[in-house]
Amino acid sequence: MAEQHEDSSVEELIGEIILAHRAKILCAYDELLAQAHSPPITSAAARNLHRQSAAVLDEVCARLLPAAPPRPENRQSGATDRAPRALEIHPSDALWAAGALCQAVLTTVAEQLPDRPDLVSGTVRLAVVLQLTTTERLAADAIGYLSYLSERLHRSHADERRRIARELHDLVAHSVAVALQNLELYSVWQQSDEERAARKLDAARAALHDTVDLVRALTQDLRRSGAEDGLAAALSGYAATMVPDAMTCRLRVSGDEQGVPPAIRGELFLILREALHNACRHAGASRIDVDVTIGPQSVRADVVDDGRGFDPAGPTAGAGFASMRERADLLAGRLAVSSVAGHGTTVHVEVPLKARDGSG
Repeated sequence: MAEQHEDSSVEELIGEIILAHRAKILCAYDELLAQAHSPPITSAAARNLHRQSAAVLDEVCARLLPAAPPRPENRQSGATDRAPRALEIHPSDALWAAGALCQAVLTTVAEQLPDRPDLVSGTVRLAVVLQLTTTERLAADAIGYLSYLSERLHRSHADERRRIARELHDLVAHSVAVALQNLELYSVWQQSDEERAARKLDAARAALHDTVDLVRALTQDLRRSGAEDGLAAALSGYAATMVPDAMTCRLRVSGDEQGVPPAIRGELFLILREALHNACRHAGASRIDVDVTIGPQSVRADVVDDGRGFDPAGPTAGAGFASMRERADLLAGRLAVSSVAGHGTTVHVEVPLKARDGSG
């Protein structure tokens, strides 16, 4: 009985140390989070992870100190620290962050404990409580992340279907309508003005030829959307049909494409295709450079134009950029858009090829 009471007092001592040095632990955790991680965790994800870790510390203290009062920020609801935005944290980031939190807690507690052998059991108990608390959260968040990922994937595919629908409506349907109109006019003028009727028939033929070309181009675009023949081939094919003759486009893909899984290759192509599309249609550029570098750990790509530029935070940054960012998120990657009015735009995307282990 005395031994049980002693263990309880040791646990309370450790819980009190965590409460007293909570801010120091979180500061050390934030520093660990910013180190040796590639690609770097975004500031938004870091803030979410910080809130999650603060909640973990409070749960640990509640287990070690049953009488510990709840912190004001956690009194509203037990689910506030697992808000929808927390689901955007990739499981590999969450797992890496859990290790960083354990390191910060154990290091800080060890510094504060007096040099007494009888406290070893309490330290072990702390490690077990930390492991249980973080594992429970990781398991729950992993399920939530799968739902979040499924929703984003559905939205990404829906965007692609809408794009195809727009192409069919704006280009193919319009071209067919022009052909039909000219055929109707041919019927009207066939008896009374053969020369005029002939011109309408020629215009109908031209519109139908344009329709065939548009359908072929759209079919090729759909075939390239998976980049089955490789990124270089898909990007070259798209640039050949999309980039105007008056515009210079330089494309460079370096590294071994065999090291890029098909799913990543297909989504990465769709990101770069959208960036290339925006540069051709909206930038007013005279030159576009597309650079893709495939390394053993990640793929880095840049689409740079010398166009008019824009404000990435302004209303002109529409659904296209949001779609690109979502696709990058699906790949656990990072997308950054930098632009200055009158000085062009750079779209940078980086996608990991292997699970992050924090080793840099």
